[in-house]
Amino acid sequence: MRDLLSYVRRPSRYIGPEPNASVKQHDSVRLKAVLVYPDMYEIGMANLGLRILYERINDLPYALAERAYLPGDDMESIMRRHGEKLSTMETDTPLDQFDIIGITLQTELNYVNALHVLRLSGLEHRSADRERPFPLVIGGGSCAFNPEPVADFFDAFVIGDGEEAAIEIVDSVIECKKKGLSKTACLDMLSHIEGVYVPSLYKQATDDYGRFKAVVPDNASPGRVRRRILPDINGVVLRRPIIPFIRPVHDRLVVEIARGCTRGCRFCQAGMIYRPVREKDMNTVLKEIRDNVALSGFSDISLLSLSAGDYTMISPLLRAFMSEFSGDRCSVSLPSLRTDSVTGPLLEQIRQVRKTGFTVAIEAGTQRMRDVINKNITEDGIIASVGLAARMGWQTIKLYFMLGLPFETDDDVAGMGELINRVHDAVRKYSGKTRINASISAFIPKPHTPFQWSGMIAPEEFRRKLSIVKNAVRGKRVVIKHQMPEISVIEAVLARADRRIGPVIEEIARHGLTAGTAPDVPDAPLSSSRAEPHHTGEACNADDNSAYRNDLRVWLDAIASCGLSLPDLLGERDADQPLPWDHIDTLIPRSFLRQEYEKARGGLVTKDCFQSVCTDCGVCDFKRVEPRASAGSYAGTSPANGARGQHRERPHQWTTDVRVQYTKSGLMRFLGHLELIDFIMHALHRTGLPMAYTSGFHPKPVVSFSDPIPAGIESSAEYMDIKLYGDTDADEVLGALGTAGHDGLEFVGAASLPYGAIPVSVAIRAVHYELALDAIRSCTMSILGTAIDLLLDSERFMVPVSRKDREGELDIRPFIEVLNAERNGRLFMVIRKVNNRLIGAIDIIEKGLGIPYGDIISAPLKKVAVEFDHGR
Repeated sequence: MRDLLSYVRRPSRYIGPEPNASVKQHDSVRLKAVLVYPDMYEIGMANLGLRILYERINDLPYALAERAYLPGDDMESIMRRHGEKLSTMETDTPLDQFDIIGITLQTELNYVNALHVLRLSGLEHRSADRERPFPLVIGGGSCAFNPEPVADFFDAFVIGDGEEAAIEIVDSVIECKKKGLSKTACLDMLSHIEGVYVPSLYKQATDDYGRFKAVVPDNASPGRVRRRILPDINGVVLRRPIIPFIRPVHDRLVVEIARGCTRGCRFCQAGMIYRPVREKDMNTVLKEIRDNVALSGFSDISLLSLSAGDYTMISPLLRAFMSEFSGDRCSVSLPSLRTDSVTGPLLEQIRQVRKTGFTVAIEAGTQRMRDVINKNITEDGIIASVGLAARMGWQTIKLYFMLGLPFETDDDVAGMGELINRVHDAVRKYSGKTRINASISAFIPKPHTPFQWSGMIAPEEFRRKLSIVKNAVRGKRVVIKHQMPEISVIEAVLARADRRIGPVIEEIARHGLTAGTAPDVPDAPLSSSRAEPHHTGEACNADDNSAYRNDLRVWLDAIASCGLSLPDLLGERDADQPLPWDHIDTLIPRSFLRQEYEKARGGLVTKDCFQSVCTDCGVCDFKRVEPRASAGSYAGTSPANGARGQHRERPHQWTTDVRVQYTKSGLMRFLGHLELIDFIMHALHRTGLPMAYTSGFHPKPVVSFSDPIPAGIESSAEYMDIKLYGDTDADEVLGALGTAGHDGLEFVGAASLPYGAIPVSVAIRAVHYELALDAIRSCTMSILGTAIDLLLDSERFMVPVSRKDREGELDIRPFIEVLNAERNGRLFMVIRKVNNRLIGAIDIIEKGLGIPYGDIISAPLKKVAVEFDHGR
């Protein structure tokens, strides 16, 4: 796939291995696994579970794990034309050359993508059609708790925590390979691992009307597959955080502080399937943060838990974090908070460096409905917490709600609007600038929850209820956001279905590809005018073409063609009705879930067992599995190697400006300008240099960069200016950066600047470029010479340009200082600044000389030098 990078809009999605990635020789191990997140790189890189398993497997000296993600529609189309298969980030190896393909299923909407991964790997969709023993296709993640919709496509699933199960699977597959076992025998061996479900050993039974009846095991398989639980998560510590080349959707360092939740929200699948609460020791958390910040350069840290505010040691953890890291401008954020865990001291700790966001999951608009869903928060508590956040300076308050909950009435819906108004009025007392963002989604009845028997409202009903809320908040400083209800319907269908939905998923995958029919593109690189994100490194839609996959009409047609009915899939289900996931044992008995459903009907609440008494949900045996609180107290461990925590900002301290020169070559040339800046900023943070910061609510390092160049262009003359506290020597800066580079990014020079020096982007007078003409097949030297003469002889040379979504024309002639085709087979060009503006070399070469964009990038074009104005 790396040979195709010149053809695509976002080549940075495919240019691994990134820093801290694990790269092993394939012939040095006995088993090769590839872990796949079936979505775009920037989405998949935010998934913590995949990275945990990646490290676990690579810690084994006899095995390796690599990663793969779904390509964009442009890359896919080029892959089809060139006969390329989906390959890995680490070694660009096709997926079908691995022993195990592990696919993470975190959302039902990725089922189609999972099949698409198989097709792009040259593998058949259905397990029964893949006759070779390897690769085995194994699924995991929260969606594996109802594996039946995709049971025909996977060889096995891991149900529950995968840290221990993954190693046992690796060892078993190695044994299978050693003995030369058949695929059937290998799967039988895997089925004896706790938490592993092999669908081929089970059959789906239907009644005389073709309706689901049961999932029936063969004689040797257990009737129910028991969920795997890791009793203690203190050993789950990431030691090698991968630094992405492209900004993920959650661009921060994620550290897990607890797993599981016992609050008992009746709609929440995660709160049921990940019980009990298992907290990581506070000192373990701090060491993980310390080591990972030093290795990654991230300055934003997210403490991950289903209910981070409930973490037993949250206050001392935040105090210790701020004591150690606030001087290095590291900030901390918590996932959505419960209002009863929001306190002044907690918010004070979070806001010390920067306010990273305040999000509250309220879910329902009235106290009656919050009792129904067992949310256990009060309206007064909600108002008090958001008012406190506004008073302490937060200017955006995010609220989460659901519509269509069981037993909901229009009075409850109207109450949602009234509650949002109360929140609005409460925060306006403290700040007229504070905005309220209310995100409203459709309730989806998920498996293994007390509401698994409930039905789902139709899109039309969702819109009717949504209009009630919108009308209630009209005129307020409130932004209402919601997902398309049709997409929620598709998600619900896939969450609640059985194996009969498999052909529907396969039909969508065959005709809709991953996210719509990928457009055919010419067998040549994309032109610059059609690839703006390629030029700038700006983010683009993570799912490039989602119309087909998320079109409910397409799904309805496919469902009908398979003899299924949408009302049957989404309607209410009887208490004694068999469910497609009954054979998956979460350790919570059906009777407990039904009891909670009946308590919801009566508006009765169930207390949190972690803070009250055991509710007899059935998960804990109080021998191996039980709730685990964070042990001990803060040990006050010093920063690793003394690198961080040394440089503290002091008022009126003098500063030094240093100009650093760096190069961009090889695969790194495919980084866009903003992507390169992000990567370098992480490198600067890793050095521990005493960088100066801006003031205000969101302080940032004072670093400026030279003018951007498009992705795909090499450069040996990139510059940045860094402002540092104290009398920091340029050689010290260069030495610190020497270990922070990457293959293709090298820091080659540094010089101290005089006081008041002009920023590098202003100081540059002209830029020198070279292009190897022997790689250009689209024109001869004589044609090129004629084009050069025509351009240089012109008083004006107007070309079309696109800037910030506006079309226009630009006279490029004044920018050209030197342009000639030298005898050594190189095009040499000097572009000068005009009216304090530089233009890109591609504008001149492509539009002025007629050389195709793809040839320019493939050659490649190289920036070789810059000229600074005298004295700058």
